[in-house]
Amino acid sequence: METVFVILQAVVVIGAIVLGVRTGGIGLGLWGVVGTLVLVFVFRLPPGSPPVDAFFIIIAVITASAVMQAAFGVDPDVDATPLVSQ
Repeated sequence: METVFVILQAVVVIGAIVLGVRTGGIGLGLWGVVGTLVLVFVFRLPPGSPPVDAFFIIIAVITASAVMQAAFGVDPDVDATPLVSQ
């Protein structure tokens, strides 16, 4: 019976990763949180302090990336040479 739970937990983790990648942007971090919530509340796995900190770090990094992308800060087409030479 324990093997079935491990397989189901792996399916939840892989499913959250796949949905996060398909969503992209901040959705990647949010699907990670959803997957962990399913593991904690459905499978009754004990939550810990480090995952909460990791969630906040992931969401902060993805949010910063989304803001830079919206401001065209991460596009390879942008040439920063004129700004540096001034």
